[in-house]
Amino acid sequence: MDSWTIATFIGASFLLYLTPGADMMFTIASGVAGGPRAGLAAACGIALGVMVHVTAAAAGLAVLVATS
Repeated sequence: MDSWTIATFIGASFLLYLTPGADMMFTIASGVAGGPRAGLAAACGIALGVMVHVTAAAAGLAVLVATS
């Protein structure tokens, strides 16, 4: 993969991450209850989990496309 593809992937993942939902509510609740450090930790944990899932899905789709 070239750097443009990786940058596009990271940008798209970040934009999808910003959509409101349960993750955003958890981050806000953690920030309100535990302060900015807890909110940042929650956001980083969610972002890491999302990136792992997206990477696994992309790898699986790449294998499907390569074998077909």
